[in-house]
Amino acid sequence: MPPGDATLALAQQIEAAIEPANALAYMEALIHGEGPEVERAAIRALARAGDASVMQALAAVYGGLAPERRGRILEVL
Repeated sequence: MPPGDATLALAQQIEAAIEPANALAYMEALIHGEGPEVERAAIRALARAGDASVMQALAAVYGGLAPERRGRILEVL
């Protein structure tokens, strides 16, 4: 989607949809997603609603990520 109000609105809807059953999908989007909108929505959702198991899983994959992708994890933690 091109940047703009519609993209922002969609990102906010996606962010608000996080729940324990789909937190893993948000984590995967954070780690492997491309695009700043996907990254920001996943970061905000996980930081707000991620539980201890999500935080532990993110910490576990941190060292295996390329250095330029590690900042995503740190923003959540």
